[in-house]
Amino acid sequence: MRKIFPILALFLVILLLFLGTKGIPKNKFSIELIGHRSNLEEMVAKSLENSAGTYAMAIKNLKSGEEYYQEADRIFPAGSLYKLGTMLATLEQIEEGEIREDEVISGDVSQINRILGISDEEAEVKQDRIDFTIENALRQMIAISHNYAAVLLTEKVGVNKAQEAVNRLGLVNTKIDTTDKPETTARDMLTFFEKVYKREGVSVYTSSRIISLLLQQELNDRIPKYLPKEAKVAHKTGEIDFAKHDAGIVFANSGDYLIVVLSESDNPSAASERIANLSKAVYEYFSKKN
Repeated sequence: MRKIFPILALFLVILLLFLGTKGIPKNKFSIELIGHRSNLEEMVAKSLENSAGTYAMAIKNLKSGEEYYQEADRIFPAGSLYKLGTMLATLEQIEEGEIREDEVISGDVSQINRILGISDEEAEVKQDRIDFTIENALRQMIAISHNYAAVLLTEKVGVNKAQEAVNRLGLVNTKIDTTDKPETTARDMLTFFEKVYKREGVSVYTSSRIISLLLQQELNDRIPKYLPKEAKVAHKTGEIDFAKHDAGIVFANSGDYLIVVLSESDNPSAASERIANLSKAVYEYFSKKN
């Protein structure tokens, strides 16, 4: 029996080592080791200390590949982030010659108000009809998140076409529907911006036009707020009810990166400030590492 115990012990050690190696998910191990997720996760946790509400995010350094995800597949009301799909479909149809940028689109204001779920009395637009050229509608839809321009553009290109456009890029949990509340996730938004940046699934023309339009963004109270002037941000905000979002590409001297933050809280204005501070922390983190 004495001779058997050492043999059994040796067998058990070898078996445990074998099972331990087999039990490690290789993809997770490589992310932890190469991406240094724990460092980025620690920084994010510090930035979100004492925050109320729900935050989802997706962050990816396009130079180093370092990335971090939190609640990335949680579905949020998209707010104006659905306009990214409309922009994509519009630019694709312009490139294909199906529509022209100087073409005028117009609509009944009361009808658009009903789509937006607001009364005529609450509406900012007081005239009976409103019109834009497609070029102007694109710019206003992105730069100032003009809802009337967005509705008319979505109707022009077709909501199904806009949905098909984002589906082709792999946005599996994004719903574009101006008659209902659109939905999305942080992972889907990161996928959109990464595909556009890398020109994967989008043409050079469409990619460059999307980035050019997003760089004209005038609603800059979130991701760009505390970043230095040399950092250029191509981004789109979104908000509805208790949701506040921002998502985009930061072009930085230390290396470009993607950042998406979706939030829902009882204090949306505080969430905007939280996103701005988190964005600053991410910028400083990547700058120090590079």
